[in-house]
Amino acid sequence: MGQLFKLNAYTGEKLHVYSFTSQILSTPMVKDGFLYIGSGDGNLYCIDVQGDAIKWTYPTSGAVHSSPTVYNNLVIVGSYDAKVHAVDKNTGSGVWTCSTSGPIYSSPTAKGNFVYVGCADGRLYAIDITSGNNIWTYQTGSEIQSSPICYSGNVIFGSNDQRIHCLDSASGKKRWAVQTTDRIVSSPYAYNQVIYVGAYDYNLYALRIIDGSVKWKYKTDGLIKSSPVIYQNKVYFGSYDKYLYALDTAKGALMWKQNINGLIECSPVINGLINNIKKIKTLKNKKRLG
Repeated sequence: MGQLFKLNAYTGEKLHVYSFTSQILSTPMVKDGFLYIGSGDGNLYCIDVQGDAIKWTYPTSGAVHSSPTVYNNLVIVGSYDAKVHAVDKNTGSGVWTCSTSGPIYSSPTAKGNFVYVGCADGRLYAIDITSGNNIWTYQTGSEIQSSPICYSGNVIFGSNDQRIHCLDSASGKKRWAVQTTDRIVSSPYAYNQVIYVGAYDYNLYALRIIDGSVKWKYKTDGLIKSSPVIYQNKVYFGSYDKYLYALDTAKGALMWKQNINGLIECSPVINGLINNIKKIKTLKNKKRLG
């Protein structure tokens, strides 16, 4: 059985528990008062977050551990049935499916007329968002778990082939690929023409978008699955060494780190709440390094 908890963002009070017949590995997406989430039972669920009731359920033929994305009137998600599914967000009716050659762990990214998604077959797929037709594919050397991002006319993602790939988002033509020394499941983050991404080789990389050259890299003492986020010129991420890190984006200098007493797989979230900002400042005061 899987459970999803609804908590008060300020107090942590448990407000509601949603129960499912199978495990939940998908990160929920909340948009316009509705929550969308996949389940190991093969279903995509839409939940009214005010009434806590399931509005609709959309079945696929495989586990849904990919996190959904909402774009215009569509909810788009990948499934272990080797298909990308586009669903009407209001009715839960299927709009189109696009077949791939393997299970999909990566979460889709939509931009303009395209949906981009990585697959266990090692390919990145670019799909027409209206018709669901596959426009182009790009083959990497291993399965793709990293979710792609779109930035400055590029689509950027990591692969288990130990490379960070940058493609022209319209044509799929390779712009550059940067070799690391282990696989990449972290999703990149783009800021000021620099791409930030973590790898299993313990490093967080800062790469210039223009050519993939390394601006800096910072080595932790554990593999990095957590995807980085940036706030006020600092990049935040977690590592399997049990530390949450804050680095200066300009030079990669360590601002502070905090021991969380557990392996960090999820990505930090900074949502602007005063309480959360105070917590981050408290961590900073505890572990400030000169």
